[in-house]
Amino acid sequence: MEKEVLITINGTHTDPDNITDTVSLKVSGQYFVRGEFTYLIYEEKVDGSDEIIKSMIKLHDDCAVVTKRGAVDSSMVYKLGEDTFNHYATPYGVLKMDIHTDEIMIIETEDRIDITIEYYMATKGSRITTCSMEIVVTPL
Repeated sequence: MEKEVLITINGTHTDPDNITDTVSLKVSGQYFVRGEFTYLIYEEKVDGSDEIIKSMIKLHDDCAVVTKRGAVDSSMVYKLGEDTFNHYATPYGVLKMDIHTDEIMIIETEDRIDITIEYYMATKGSRITTCSMEIVVTPL
């Protein structure tokens, strides 16, 4: 079954100097389940541009995959207790980074999904930022 939903994403990134940057996004999108996987599909605009990024979040147990296509091309894998190697392609070049997921919690109820992901990103073995992402999905 496919449903129209409101997807709210709040993220924080804290660098080694303890400077925190916050990102928030609230968009309408689609929710559906196929087999053992839950999917969230949505589009977002690039700040200061008319370019669109098509995004998909795929959820299963202790794993989330966030895929973006368009002005940004990436597939970021968050798997509990594991390091994953990821590419994040931007108009300015490709960033290569490791993601280590410390916590991933997915709570699905009949009218809401709450997702919390705690992780850090590293490049060339050095931690570059500690991150937290909270995603709330509710019916429109």
